[in-house]
Amino acid sequence: MDLTRSQWLHSVTKKYQNPDRTYKDVDDTLSIFSPSLSLKTDAYTYNDGSSKILLCIHGTIPISYRSINYNIPVAFWIPSDYPSSPPMVFVVPTKNMRVRPGPHVDYSGKCSLPYLHFWRAETSNIIELCKILQTLFSSNPPLYTLPNVSPNPTPHPSDRPLQPGPPQTTGAIPSPVLQAYRPNSPTPPPLPPPPYQLGQVGSDSNRPHQLGQVVTDPNRPRSQSGTLPAPAGSNVRYGSSLPSQSVISPPSSSSPSSTQSNQITLVDAPPPLIVPPRPPPAPNNPELVNLQVMVFDKVGRHWYEYHDKNNREFDKDMVLSRMLQDNEARVENEKQQLIEALNALKEKTNFLQQKCEGVDKIIEQANARPEVSVDDILCGTTVVLFELVAEDNAIEDAIYYLGRALNSEKIDINTYMKNIRTLAREQFTRRALIQKIRKQAGLGL
Repeated sequence: MDLTRSQWLHSVTKKYQNPDRTYKDVDDTLSIFSPSLSLKTDAYTYNDGSSKILLCIHGTIPISYRSINYNIPVAFWIPSDYPSSPPMVFVVPTKNMRVRPGPHVDYSGKCSLPYLHFWRAETSNIIELCKILQTLFSSNPPLYTLPNVSPNPTPHPSDRPLQPGPPQTTGAIPSPVLQAYRPNSPTPPPLPPPPYQLGQVGSDSNRPHQLGQVVTDPNRPRSQSGTLPAPAGSNVRYGSSLPSQSVISPPSSSSPSSTQSNQITLVDAPPPLIVPPRPPPAPNNPELVNLQVMVFDKVGRHWYEYHDKNNREFDKDMVLSRMLQDNEARVENEKQQLIEALNALKEKTNFLQQKCEGVDKIIEQANARPEVSVDDILCGTTVVLFELVAEDNAIEDAIYYLGRALNSEKIDINTYMKNIRTLAREQFTRRALIQKIRKQAGLGL
């Protein structure tokens, strides 16, 4: 792309939602399909009647239909939110072209493709769209050219129809007959020969066809007869009448001997061959035309109904597809949550199993101990333990009351400290002995 057009494209794409992506896709498309595609800005009218100035890529894209190359005129309108929205694609017929509606092109020339319906902003682009259009149009061209129709030549008023002459049975001497001719047209196919024999027809494709006239000699061998060209299926047209009848001319002599032996006079010659006029084409049957129009309208109406029905079903399928995609993400999320909850439950289960095993061991240890009588539990086996406990409690009470006496200043601090040291030493001795006895008796600390 040259510098001027690049600057212009930069200035135009600045107004787009994603100017960098828009510039890149348009530039890449022009670099591949240049110079058949070019740029412009124009007003695009939406279905609701609103208009907006948009960037348009217009021109032709090449296709190959039945091994023949064609150029299809197209226009790509780039929306302002590109690439979030796909381009609007149209085929643009010229004056001598018409749109051929199909599964991907409507009567207005707008293209409707699955690639546009499933447009993805991240991966879809204009180049891929052009290649898909080339593939589709190569199999089913969206346009056709109107045939060139020329008016029929009007016969001269002085022309008079020719009448058929008697049949000829001998060799032919060519004589030109004037007839209407259209140059640069394919040679028309021959019709079956009439009951009478006709002269030889010139076969040179570069000059008008000539109709031979038959003149025979009894002693001359019979020559091969030709057929009359007919204009069916071609552009060659023959006049319904000819300017004048053909006049018999003597055969040209190739040698003196043949001239003398084959001399024929106008008196002895048979009547000249007159080509009958070609009957005018039969007019179109109005009932047949009406039936064709009715069939065309009915087929078109059914096609539109089928197209609308398919579009509605397609929209429903698209909504259902989006719902399925959303539900798929939701199911995946819930599945992940369930997996995490299952792992947590497994951890809790392992912890509970460990605790249950510990409880079972404690129960086994308790069951392994010998049974203890109630008397042994309530009454001690020796008096020493009870006495030691009683002395310990008595010392505790003595320390308490000494503290109260000190607080009420009934004794001094020296007396208090002296008695407290003595009582604490005795309490320590007794408590150590109590623990030793409990340990040996298996009563626990």
